[in-house]
Amino acid sequence: MRSTSDEKLEDLIYNKGVLQGEILQYQTMLEAAHYYETLLEKYHKLTAEKEETDRYIKAKLSAQTARRSEVMNAMRRYGVYFLHNDERREEDFVHVTPENFNIDFSNNMTYLFRSYSKYS
Repeated sequence: MRSTSDEKLEDLIYNKGVLQGEILQYQTMLEAAHYYETLLEKYHKLTAEKEETDRYIKAKLSAQTARRSEVMNAMRRYGVYFLHNDERREEDFVHVTPENFNIDFSNNMTYLFRSYSKYS
């Protein structure tokens, strides 16, 4: 038969094991929380980096669009200048404006008014 002191000792050992198990669970949860915080921090950094990159790309695209427009307008002005200062063989070439001068890069040609109507 077991004595009362043996029972108390077994209860203490049992309770110690239960508490050690709980401590181990809390340590695991703490490690998971720390890992979660690390991932959350990385997520916030990547989100900020993505937003910065998106702003950079948007600014570059906007600048590129503006520059493309500037270049196209300059090309039209110079094209019209050459037509105005060329020999006067076509009446339309004398009165052309930059708005009527078109450039088709895909077909490597320039034309006035509509495609295939007047060439120079």
